[in-house]
Amino acid sequence: MIISWPEVRALEDFIQQCEDDSFAENYPDCRDFEFFANNPQFIMSLGKFDEFVSFYNHPSFRKSWFSGAVQGKQVEVCQQSLFREPTGRWHFLWLVPSSRRGSFTFHSRETFDDDEARSLEIGLRTVFDHLYRIADEPVAGERLLWSPNLWTPHAQKSEIALICGTQQILKALQAERISLSDVTWQQLEEIVAEVLRTQGLEIHVVRESPQGGRDIIARGELIPGEEPISMAVEVKHRPVVGRPEVQTALWQNRHYPALLFATSGRFSAGVLDEKALPENRLRLILKDGVALGDMIRAK
Repeated sequence: MIISWPEVRALEDFIQQCEDDSFAENYPDCRDFEFFANNPQFIMSLGKFDEFVSFYNHPSFRKSWFSGAVQGKQVEVCQQSLFREPTGRWHFLWLVPSSRRGSFTFHSRETFDDDEARSLEIGLRTVFDHLYRIADEPVAGERLLWSPNLWTPHAQKSEIALICGTQQILKALQAERISLSDVTWQQLEEIVAEVLRTQGLEIHVVRESPQGGRDIIARGELIPGEEPISMAVEVKHRPVVGRPEVQTALWQNRHYPALLFATSGRFSAGVLDEKALPENRLRLILKDGVALGDMIRAK
């Protein structure tokens, strides 16, 4: 992840506008939360968190965390964003700064019902000092399970485009008028993404470069009732996928809780041996052409 100087200037301009009384006349009260929901990179770059979810942009996640506390507090939807520490602890963004002297204030599950307590507080000045140091430099953040395009309005437009672009191909595959060998590699990625989306997962087709060893990032409940997790998805359009390719994908995505490796062809015996290793039995999910075909027909 790289924070550019234009992004830093945009944050400076936004805070300046917030301090300007004339700005408030043209924007709703939620404007501060909306800005940071669409620009979580400013907070994520600090390295304190490894995952971000915005209820502002994705209200379906409201059912997962803090739902009872949120209803009890009657918190507006614009205030609902969550940041997760590497320990797995989630922090609810309760207040955002509207001036340079302000702070980002967070609640956890434990502090939410205590009006006097806070789980975390980060001053905006601290954020700016950090951004000035790292602007235009790569952030050493391989552990970040996050992308600037995840769970934003842009992602929702991409989802609509994905649905529209795959429907005819999926119908042809379901009717067996064509086979997976007839589609392009890019179409195969989109097919896998759409099938996962219809299974209830939130999907981001990775267009950033470099891709980091994953074609898709999926988020959702792999086990019903459990906390949603992020999963890397690698798609290969070839007759046979060998063990080295799977091992490389496992290493590149080692910070993701799970890796789904899908192919239009088949996996070698070595890949099946890799899957049988104790550390990969639950983490590595394999879908060959036959399994993908079953998923498409069941869609």
